[in-house]
Amino acid sequence: MSATLDLPRTAARSTQLVKASERSTHDPFEEIDWDGLPVDDSAFHLPPELLSLYGTTAWDEMTEPERIAYSRHETVALLGAGIWFENALMQIVLRHLVDIPVTDPMHRYLLVEVADECRHSTTVREAAPVLVNEIVALSLNPDVFEQLGIDGGLMIAASNPHYRDNVVAGLSKLTSFLTEIGVIDDDHRTPWLERGLVAA
Repeated sequence: MSATLDLPRTAARSTQLVKASERSTHDPFEEIDWDGLPVDDSAFHLPPELLSLYGTTAWDEMTEPERIAYSRHETVALLGAGIWFENALMQIVLRHLVDIPVTDPMHRYLLVEVADECRHSTTVREAAPVLVNEIVALSLNPDVFEQLGIDGGLMIAASNPHYRDNVVAGLSKLTSFLTEIGVIDDDHRTPWLERGLVAA
């Protein structure tokens, strides 16, 4: 039996995740030509069913070009939310590291995760201005709807159960792992619930 299999479940999982990170880590400055990155407005920038207005009356009233333009703006807003989320995650993880022995495989994994999150945030920061000349702070930013003239868009999107379910489902693997290792515990679950990042 291998040493990995002898470790407790969480430690074994941490070891697997470190190996996965080693295979999938990329340098956003070395591997992407940001100056030459084309923007294709002939297609959606996110799958339509993932957009916050999808399935609403506002969506039905939009033309196809309007939907595509909206998808580009919402993609940038989502990138901005990604930076916020990853910064918040890094702060939580770094605080959590204080309580973990440096010899624990989870400690190593969480350090690797913080480094990966830094690279993700850097990638997001570089991609957003390519699509739109600003980074917005939240995925449901009122500016997106205002710039595109979608009356009541923010309220419609925020109350769209299809969108809320997509957010929770998309984050479920991460939030389950963070719950398993104690990062999202009873004391820290409320902010995740308030932001619609975990199921109630």
